[in-house]
Amino acid sequence: MRQVRTIIGTAAAIAGILALGITIGYFVCDAQTVEKLCVPDLTITALEVDGDQVTDFEHEIRVPCRIAVCGESEDLPNDDDLSIWICVMPPNGRYYAQREPIEWQGKWELSNIGVGKEGSDDVGKQFSICAVAAEEKATECLFSDAAVYHRGLPSLPDGAVICDQIVVIREDESSWS
Repeated sequence: MRQVRTIIGTAAAIAGILALGITIGYFVCDAQTVEKLCVPDLTITALEVDGDQVTDFEHEIRVPCRIAVCGESEDLPNDDDLSIWICVMPPNGRYYAQREPIEWQGKWELSNIGVGKEGSDDVGKQFSICAVAAEEKATECLFSDAAVYHRGLPSLPDGAVICDQIVVIREDESSWS
């Protein structure tokens, strides 16, 4: 019985250390001090939904699980340290960066953006699609979460700013067949 308690206690201690390490990683990432970000002219111009482009953002937009986001960036500073990211924010309020930064001069498009989980769990829920400009340190944080953890960030890291945002409602996949 004592050996079982020791094994359980050791496993709990290891799990606690791992959780602490991950949490500290997020706080270190969020607490990066970077230069003040100059907000660029960055806009989302359309959502591509099942082959159709949606450009009217004044009305409720219903989307399936996967969409494309189109946009434009003009008069951005000629700065290799600046990246553009698309982040999806579900009802849990976390920011989920999508795969990698996008090419940032002129018109751009990023396809296969995940809006919630596949299936019916997220149907009817509201999501924000955010165009984010990020400096180098913020890009490292976004890339780390997108490529390694993909648990979402509780807030955007210092040096990242939302330049445009579109609110969508997740629709049932059968509506798009």
